Amino acid sequence: MQVHALQDGAAQPAPSLRVSGQSSRLRVERLELLIQTAQELAAQARILEAREILDDVVARDPENHRAYLCLAAVHEASGQIEDAMAAFARACEIAPDDPLLVSASVFGCDRAPAATLEDGYRIRRRFNELITRGMPPILPHTNLPAPDRKLRIGYVSGDLRHHSASKVFGVVLLKHDPAQFEVCAYMTLAGSDWLTDQLKVGIPHWRDASVWSNDRLYEQIRADEIDILVDLSGHSAGNRLAVFARKPAPVQVTAWGYATGTGLDAMDAFFADDDTVYPDEERWFSEEIIRLPRIVSFWPTDPQIVGPVMPLPCLKNGYLTFGVLNRVGKLKIQTVELWARILAALPDARLIIKAPGLEHPGVRLMVQQRFQQFGADLGQLQFRGSSDSIEHQKTWNEIDVGLDPWPDGGGVSTLEALWMGVPSVTLPYRQIASRLTTSFQKELGLPWLSAASADEYVERAVALNSQRKELAQVRRWLRDTMCVSALANTKLYVGAVEDAYRTLWRRW
Repeated sequence: MQVHALQDGAAQPAPSLRVSGQSSRLRVERLELLIQTAQELAAQARILEAREILDDVVARDPENHRAYLCLAAVHEASGQIEDAMAAFARACEIAPDDPLLVSASVFGCDRAPAATLEDGYRIRRRFNELITRGMPPILPHTNLPAPDRKLRIGYVSGDLRHHSASKVFGVVLLKHDPAQFEVCAYMTLAGSDWLTDQLKVGIPHWRDASVWSNDRLYEQIRADEIDILVDLSGHSAGNRLAVFARKPAPVQVTAWGYATGTGLDAMDAFFADDDTVYPDEERWFSEEIIRLPRIVSFWPTDPQIVGPVMPLPCLKNGYLTFGVLNRVGKLKIQTVELWARILAALPDARLIIKAPGLEHPGVRLMVQQRFQQFGADLGQLQFRGSSDSIEHQKTWNEIDVGLDPWPDGGGVSTLEALWMGVPSVTLPYRQIASRLTTSFQKELGLPWLSAASADEYVERAVALNSQRKELAQVRRWLRDTMCVSALANTKLYVGAVEDAYRTLWRRW
């Protein structure tokens, strides 16, 4: 029994602690603050910590649709797409008429192995139904309908900064023929950097719309007399599809930044190519499919910054090094199984996996456990975490062959690998996200690296171990080949875009 000493040395019992009838459990009661904390942790790639917080929030408030939405995003970032879709479904069940929830679920659906293009189309059409409810009627456009006059092109994006999306549309914005096209950019997310400054210098009209309401952005686009308005965000962060739904410009296009359809009645066209949208799939898009030479172009990093293409590493190492430089969310269990099979067939091979978040022990352990499920030798794996973009790209100097994730394949990561001389084995599937690498490598004359099945994916990766001479030759040629292809030949690509704009305008 605890005692209190008295001055004369005697001891008496300590007074008992009285506890009220209220709960004495210590916990944070501001759930919205916890959700914000989880979002911030997820932005730092601390996805396991974010998930722990959100699991606690939904356990305490099962009707909090915002918490389920954030939990879905964290599951997707962890590569647990089935859990992500379940959380999206629960959020939409709680708030079935919220178009923002439906829009957010598009991202997950586009990356779910079990999802079809029809599934994605139905979600997009549901978004269109909700976003246009009670919308004012579309007003007539007063743009001068002269077919050959100079056109005003408006670009709407939250990624007019150093971001992967800007690498596939930035050069288009800067290289239009000023005699034929006048460009206006609408930045929809706060924050700027050195690339924002570069874009501002090259774009005649710049609008910081990051704090504008949808109504104000709509009115500004009308006031700017934009002839062709281009969405660069799709259903990703910073989109203003609610503005596009009101059709502030007579011609509206979605392209590049989030290379899938929107589902909007008011969106006229989606820029794609023959290898990303097949002819019999056009019925699953509300937009007309306009086919460019390739679905995106590429704004590569200056060779003086990333350096020259280095020799094939296996010629010095004596073994093949595969590489994956995609975010953790793309390291799904289906993909890991294929990679484990490749490593088992080539016991001397190595696999470098680099992604933000892998610097955190818990995230790294999560990925290791996925490999262990398939008996992989962890000694063949090397994990790298976050770094600046230049160091990230230079990692390809250590890699012989890229392994494209499945079914959520690489986009900019593949283009950067090719620029550094590294081709990738890929498996195109139903989703557009799985077909980008095939599109890029077909443009460069490398169709053999696109497999038709999971078994063939493994076989083609393993076969490259005996084709080191051929790999070395491809590596030497890739960067120069890209420069003359539609991927990095700016004049060729922008010319095709401008022809498409002019055709759509004349039709209007």
